[in-house]
Amino acid sequence: MSEEGAEVIVNAILSMAKRRAEEIIEEAKKEAERIIEEARREAERIMMAKREKAEREAAEEAMRRKSVAEIEAKKILMEAKKSILREIEARIEEELAKISDGKGKINYEEVLERYIKEGINVLGSKVVYVASREKDKEMIKKISERISKEMNVEIRLDDRSIQSLGGVIMRNEDDSIRFYGTFEGRLRDYFDRNQRRILDMILGGS
Repeated sequence: MSEEGAEVIVNAILSMAKRRAEEIIEEAKKEAERIIEEARREAERIMMAKREKAEREAAEEAMRRKSVAEIEAKKILMEAKKSILREIEARIEEELAKISDGKGKINYEEVLERYIKEGINVLGSKVVYVASREKDKEMIKKISERISKEMNVEIRLDDRSIQSLGGVIMRNEDDSIRFYGTFEGRLRDYFDRNQRRILDMILGGS
């Protein structure tokens, strides 16, 4: 899955996830507001109870409680956003599984071909090994024969199979360099680089 492919899938999922995301954030905001309001009332009780004491001491205690409540509220909102991202990621993984089963809108064979070519360029070796899912081996073999002639590289199918949603793991002959082109790895990299933008897209920067 290229950057463009990831973008297409993510945008499709975001449109479906927007309403659910808004519900999660709304619930989190209500809980955060409840905590802050409770802290405010507690602060007022402290101020009333400590009239006999110095006003400064009472005010400091009230402020401390309010700060703790605000920190807790921020944690709730942060967890809500993480929950949204987890839900979106799970939906994208479902779409990726469809692609690797030949049921998605993106051609899986083209994805594998692009990954293998990218791996060859990264490894910079005349002999490379390609490991894939067991069910992809025949497809990888066909793609490899085509790319070997095109790029003048010997491509050998690794005996081992990988547990993955899809994609390949490649290595050079002495296994000193590896290339990871799995759906999970690409998805994780995409999310690491685009989390803020994804949340802004569905929450408007909330």
